[in-house]
Amino acid sequence: MARLRKPLVPDGPVRLYFERLHAMHLAAGQPSVRQLQRATRSARRPTGINPTTIHDAFVKPRLREWEVVQEIARQLGGDLHELFLLWRQARDVQLRYCNPEPRGTAHT
Repeated sequence: MARLRKPLVPDGPVRLYFERLHAMHLAAGQPSVRQLQRATRSARRPTGINPTTIHDAFVKPRLREWEVVQEIARQLGGDLHELFLLWRQARDVQLRYCNPEPRGTAHT
């Protein structure tokens, strides 16, 4: 089984989020991407979450949508509320970074 490596991100909310997600994965016995894919099958998503999407949720620095992360965390048996708070803080940082205020519009 290939190890899911944490993305290289600077200290702060994004790193805290990924550290928590990976800790949940470790605590759950490090299920494989395929095991998680099978576990996420439902009436709404008969084939489960795409394995590439699951893989990217762990290793890519860009956060996945909460709906995807929530289902992965649910299968890992993690604290959804705690992870949501970390995800939201990390998402806010990423949105600010991707959409900075135009020059000359800084708040004083």
